[in-house]
Amino acid sequence: MVGFMANMLPARAGEFVRAYLLSKKENISFSASFATIFIERLFDLTLVLLLLVIALLFMPQAFVSGDPAGEYELLGKVKLFGMVSFSLCLFIFLFSALLQFRNDLAIKIIGFLVTPFPQTWKEKVFELTASFTGGLRIIRDRQGFTVAAILSVLIWGTFVLTNYPLYLAFGIHTKLPLLSSMIVLCLTVAIFITVAPTPGFLGSYHLGCVTALHGIFGIQKATALSYGIVSWLVVMGVTVVIGAIFAIKENISLGAIAENNNPL
Repeated sequence: MVGFMANMLPARAGEFVRAYLLSKKENISFSASFATIFIERLFDLTLVLLLLVIALLFMPQAFVSGDPAGEYELLGKVKLFGMVSFSLCLFIFLFSALLQFRNDLAIKIIGFLVTPFPQTWKEKVFELTASFTGGLRIIRDRQGFTVAAILSVLIWGTFVLTNYPLYLAFGIHTKLPLLSSMIVLCLTVAIFITVAPTPGFLGSYHLGCVTALHGIFGIQKATALSYGIVSWLVVMGVTVVIGAIFAIKENISLGAIAENNNPL
């Protein structure tokens, strides 16, 4: 939660803060710690792609209603995002599996890629790779991998369900089915904050809500924007409050973390 709170800082700094705190708390290297977040993002991206597939299967008309030219253009962008994300997912998973099951081959590939670099850089890359490989061991752990997958499904399912009470608050529940919150989530959390990772997702989160609610489902733009503002305040507000409580409880200083110039 402290790491998620730190996403209010530029450049998605929260990801590095989470890795840094985990490395200190569990006494492991930063690169091994960052590998766990790397795998978490792999699960997240896979779940988002699954949500997009479900949305396209059960609500295909949502992406082609209204102005045909505009909506078909949106559909094309969603499909492009899906294809790029799927390719990235596949590459990450295959290379992670290669590091675990055919480490010698993976090291040879990395060695070939770093051939032009100075020897000191090569040694550092190999050192980081070895440490990073340790954080990817969950791929070999069937039980741990299964539990992580189940937890990811529960987390994203919770995200979908928590959107719906705001439908009731804004009186748009009569116009939109529960499944529509999945599309709002995919466009808001997945596409827009991935393409435009602003500090605290400010702006990109709201634009995703307006695109989904107004551009796809025809909700008035003012209502869609208001929904985005309130939804963002709920999500980030809860995150910041809980993160601040834990930061105080654990005596964590983000300033001290920022002063660590070389966590690797």
